[in-house]
Amino acid sequence: DQTLGVTWKALSTSSGMALSLQAQIDLPAYSNSANEKAGAPDLGDGSVDITGGAFLQVPLGGGDNASWTLTGGAGYTFRTNSFSQAVPWSVAIQYDPSQAGIRLGVAVLGMFSLQTDPTDLALSGKAGNHTSLAAGGSFAVNAVNPSLTTLRGRLGYRFSDRFSFMGGAEIAMAGNNAPSGTTVEVAAQFSWGPRPGHARTTDLTPDQYGHSNSGFVNYSFEGHVSRVNDRLNMFKVDKGHVQGVEVGQTLDVFAVGKDGIIGEAIARAKVTSVKSDESVLKVIEYYKEKWIEEGFIVKRPLSGDEK
Repeated sequence: DQTLGVTWKALSTSSGMALSLQAQIDLPAYSNSANEKAGAPDLGDGSVDITGGAFLQVPLGGGDNASWTLTGGAGYTFRTNSFSQAVPWSVAIQYDPSQAGIRLGVAVLGMFSLQTDPTDLALSGKAGNHTSLAAGGSFAVNAVNPSLTTLRGRLGYRFSDRFSFMGGAEIAMAGNNAPSGTTVEVAAQFSWGPRPGHARTTDLTPDQYGHSNSGFVNYSFEGHVSRVNDRLNMFKVDKGHVQGVEVGQTLDVFAVGKDGIIGEAIARAKVTSVKSDESVLKVIEYYKEKWIEEGFIVKRPLSGDEK
């Protein structure tokens, strides 16, 4: 069976909670009739399955370097050829590093039959689509009103914010008229498009966007961005204790053009850790929809009593 699907994030909050809607269709890329004529086993039920569902994602914390996420949801599956309609569901918890590191996840998932199979016809052998003879009696295909609950575990490694690799296994825990076995999987995940972690200012309300550096602002020292972590909205600068940088201070970030000319402020960040000649900052506000790059200038705004 071949699967096509789409997920739409219908709701997202600043805390990281999100509601997503999903649509999926499973299409048989085979013919059971042709298999039976050739004396070959069925490759599946031969039905077209159409599913719609919703999933709620809840962040559980984890700090700046990783995150724990709880996701749960359910849907409704319509199946052709008089097969039972069903309710797929899942609950999963996942740990993800922000950059390189180990990934892991545990999930309990399954499918609950709505008991709409024509049981009398299936048991009498008069419903050709519901006989498992071509599958050697296995419930893997053509099962009558099947329900199944499985446990899935995954372990992997994120090599960067663009690429990760995972492996896992899934075992049957309980069910009715369903196959009992173990499934092993491996997967590679690639990301592309705009770098994550940057809110689109055009999608924010005026109150959300704001401008904490509105009006005339005096600045003290000038430093340079030495390293950027876009996924964490963090970066390093080449100034530290020696230059008077302290944890909790705020600095504005200025873009620098190819000609070396310093442009206007594009973001404001807060100092999270300091060494003698180096500091780590986390972005707390974007003024412009522009990525922070190495070589950009940072300046510390002066408070009223410092001017």
